[in-house]
Amino acid sequence: MSLGRADLRFALPRNPRRAVVLGDLPDWADGLRQGGVEVVGAGDSPELAVAPAGLAAQAVATGAHSILLERTRRSRTVGGAGYGQLALLPVPDVSRPELLLPLGQRNAVRYAIRHWRPGSSMLERGRNALACEVLGRGLAPPGRAPVTVASREPGLPFLAAAAAETVGVAEPHWFAAFGAWADPFSRGAFFLFDPAAADPAWVVKFARIPGLEHLFDRDEAGLRVAVRTGGIVAAAAPRLLGRFDLGGGLHGSVETAAAGERLASLLRARTPRAERLAVIERIAAWIAQVARQTVAPPEALQPELEPIRTEVVKRWTGHGLPAGGLEGLPPVAAVFQHGDLWADNIFVRDGGFTVVDWESAMRHGAPLWDLLYFLTGALAMLDGAESDADRIAHFAHLYRGELESSEPLFRWTRATAAATGVPAEAVGPLATLLWLWYALLDTAHVGRIKGGDEPAHPPTWRLSERWLAEPGLGLGWSAWRTG
Repeated sequence: MSLGRADLRFALPRNPRRAVVLGDLPDWADGLRQGGVEVVGAGDSPELAVAPAGLAAQAVATGAHSILLERTRRSRTVGGAGYGQLALLPVPDVSRPELLLPLGQRNAVRYAIRHWRPGSSMLERGRNALACEVLGRGLAPPGRAPVTVASREPGLPFLAAAAAETVGVAEPHWFAAFGAWADPFSRGAFFLFDPAAADPAWVVKFARIPGLEHLFDRDEAGLRVAVRTGGIVAAAAPRLLGRFDLGGGLHGSVETAAAGERLASLLRARTPRAERLAVIERIAAWIAQVARQTVAPPEALQPELEPIRTEVVKRWTGHGLPAGGLEGLPPVAAVFQHGDLWADNIFVRDGGFTVVDWESAMRHGAPLWDLLYFLTGALAMLDGAESDADRIAHFAHLYRGELESSEPLFRWTRATAAATGVPAEAVGPLATLLWLWYALLDTAHVGRIKGGDEPAHPPTWRLSERWLAEPGLGLGWSAWRTG
């Protein structure tokens, strides 16, 4: 279940409550309804009319405040009716827009393509560089179909306008990112630029459907934890600048932008392996230092860890977890935990980095969890494991000590366990709790998206099954001690 095309409504200067869909445009009506927009008839005073370019006259005839036309850069019919127009390019296409690029905003387009679509080959990088220049001049690259947003009172996208008022900037440039794995329960983001700046200054997060205020509550709470923790934790976090209710149950927030290159893109680049590994090592050192500086007595962790242990035992006993397998977990210290420390949430620049998405952060979390979660994903990217099957296979080889990348994983596991006083016999059970708990969280998330009674088996579930079944892994994992 994905909003798909209907995500383009976020480019409008007003948040529409009523819309009409004209012609044969798959997914628009369902996507609008999921987003809390009532789909009405052409004669029912819609605020938005969505149409293919060939039905521009019918869209104008609805009297809608805004019109969204597919497969056109500009419509004479719409312009002649007094609408201001803005051409946008959905990337990779209108049916699954990961990015939304405004034609003519050179710096914003360059930044978006450089950080989200850098290209893995010389040919792709050259093609993308050419696309940047074409888009910066207000044109669409050959073979790419733009869309037109037209309004009687044109202006910034309503989310960008709300954020611009909050931060006190008049007319920022922008692009929108919806993500490669967009679903109704995920959030999108607008990146806002001072018009002459090459990098964004602010990021606007927004809910794609009504009723997700709790995500922003959690985000705010996590950033508060980071600020209270202080030191190197607070230094790696953005600053929350404001929150807003967008009407119709939609919510948003604005925070300082994380400058630099997304770590996921950097790790997939063709630069020497040693250079990319050095960045991973730098972040692993930060995780270990955070754990060392924030260590707290085991009593602080028990209220957080015991419900997790109980749920994991209930759900995984009979699915590979031995009965009573986690009962002997010795007391372990609590440490600060980000909770979602993977390469897409880290931006690297000039020897430093910023971490985003703090909604899972807690002052008293499980030791080793951030480290193992981060290194597992980052080292898979470093080694070129991209598909789910490849990542799961890489995971097993990595933790058995069969890869070159096993050495930094084991070294940082030893260092962090020593720094936080984690007994050697607790490392395997802690890692087991990590993977089994995250598998349960991901299973619940996939279930919300798909609905129905069919069990969902995300990659983390299959990874956890392998962790429990593979010789040398699971509760007794000990290769880290000497690898």
